[in-house]
Amino acid sequence: MNDSSFPAPQMREEKFYKSLEAGLTQINNDCVAMNEVDKSASIKITLMVLDELIKKMKEASKLFEWLFNRITYVGSYFDGLRVKEATEFDINVVLKLPLLYDKVKIRRTAKYPGYVDLNLNEGKLSGEKLAKHQNETEEIFKWTKDGYLSHKMVLKWWESVFSKLQGATTLVVDNSEYMITAFKKSGPAMTAHISGKNVDIDVDLVPVIEFSKTNAPPEPIRWKNQVGEWFIVPKPIDENEFLWRLSFPEQEKKVMNGLNKLKVVNRLLKRMRDVFNWRPLSSYYIKSIFLWEAYERKEKDDATFFNKNLGYLLAYFLGKLQWYLEQQTLPFFWDKEFNLFHRINQPTLKGYAGRIRNVRTQIDKFLSESNTSQLEKTMRNLFYTSNASASSVNGSETNSQPDETFLLINLESSTSENNHQSPSSFLPADLFESTASSNLFVESFSQSSNFTSPSSESQDSAISTTSDSSRNYSVRCFHDLETSKEKSSLEIEECKLRVQIAEIDLETAKMNLRAAEKRYEKVVLEYNRMI
Repeated sequence: MNDSSFPAPQMREEKFYKSLEAGLTQINNDCVAMNEVDKSASIKITLMVLDELIKKMKEASKLFEWLFNRITYVGSYFDGLRVKEATEFDINVVLKLPLLYDKVKIRRTAKYPGYVDLNLNEGKLSGEKLAKHQNETEEIFKWTKDGYLSHKMVLKWWESVFSKLQGATTLVVDNSEYMITAFKKSGPAMTAHISGKNVDIDVDLVPVIEFSKTNAPPEPIRWKNQVGEWFIVPKPIDENEFLWRLSFPEQEKKVMNGLNKLKVVNRLLKRMRDVFNWRPLSSYYIKSIFLWEAYERKEKDDATFFNKNLGYLLAYFLGKLQWYLEQQTLPFFWDKEFNLFHRINQPTLKGYAGRIRNVRTQIDKFLSESNTSQLEKTMRNLFYTSNASASSVNGSETNSQPDETFLLINLESSTSENNHQSPSSFLPADLFESTASSNLFVESFSQSSNFTSPSSESQDSAISTTSDSSRNYSVRCFHDLETSKEKSSLEIEECKLRVQIAEIDLETAKMNLRAAEKRYEKVVLEYNRMI
């Protein structure tokens, strides 16, 4: 499948969807955006607990102590794509194998796109280097057959490291006790459940092997002026135990860097997926749709697309998702011959596509008709669970009726186009409660473009027309302010995420410093014994 074969969905013009923006902003706040205080506390505790856990793992396994390099942070939270709660984290545990990496043979076969196998034979150390790393070299070559590294053997060893941490593990961090009550195998990851003071977190720990940017992956894997390291992951595949899945987390962050609105829409689609209970549709599949779009738009220097209103972007990406589901093919961004949907059966994909098609049809229909009650119902069904409302999502009780208006949808732009009245019930209640009776969107507004004033207009009519014009001007000003507010909110969110990442980098640097100091102390002790 060629890049050019990804058609754009059929869309109305951008302003048609503008009236959805305020409602989507509220949905983002209610159902999607994370609590900043909880987020900061969760990540801080997780990093400190991980530091202690790594120490325990080194004590339990000498081989792990030899091979451990560092941890890196991947997944939805660190990409700025996590929905609502910071209770799950994905951590790559980077292993440094005693090898000459530039001599390792990395092969991609046509039968298994998206995967590679590794032959370590030519990368084996020799001479003084081998003597220095004799023990770990012997151990890792036990994981090979004819030089090919087995992901099955690596995962078996990985599981054994955690099995040595028998039972519940208690870790004391910052004068507080935290319990790791379970280690559960999940694909290539071992999931640690951490509980303690105001904390209930799952951390997926995946062993990965890192290659530098100078070790480019084999063709036809995408590698156009890429920067940063890349990884291979021991993702199980039944047919062949020597295959490793490609992973490019840093490069994917670069593709999506600064695209705040696309990240919001990505999170909205994930929320919709959760409400629909579409478990086979993984977060990475949804993210891949945005990777393709962002890459292609940047290649065409189409920066204007990224700044379109949220209503338009949501409708657009619903259309893209529908198209991929109908094609039953979603190419892996880094190796487009690999279909990410290959494990989802055909009826499931068709069912998902049909539901998205119905949603898109309903949104367009109700916007055209200015049918606010049905549009309200459609948006609720997309993003709110059946027993949740705008206030209950945020953790507070509510006595609201199911048909309560909460989305702040403003249909002024579409009503002007379609000659329908925009109900005042969709005004932001907190801003216009005291003036709701004044009917901001007056009945005559939608008909003003077709009304011809008499040549001999009375003074009262002139005053009325001026008043209507003033109201319409106020409406336009309000829309401009809403757009500026939403843009500023996205910028703040991006800045907060950057602060979080900087804090993570700082904590990692502190961990590396402590580890280096301990290694130094150990070397000094050995040196003193010798003299």
